[in-house]
Amino acid sequence: MSAQQPYDVGQKVHLLLTSGQVSTKRFEIVKIWRYPSTFRYLLDTGYVADHSELRASEGGETASEAVAPADAGVGDA
Repeated sequence: MSAQQPYDVGQKVHLLLTSGQVSTKRFEIVKIWRYPSTFRYLLDTGYVADHSELRASEGGETASEAVAPADAGVGDA
């Protein structure tokens, strides 16, 4: 059994979809508890996820926040 490091309460995560891709929506971890062989997480939507279903968000911004600064100078003369 591999050692797992639990995510933190308040951390933003993505769900791993059945297709193997990661969800575009980010979820916030509300509660964490130890299950016999893994960690379980209560997400802000009420969904309870297993540790293997989650992937940590890369960076702290959403896709729309990453695009916004590039548009800031458009239209200025």
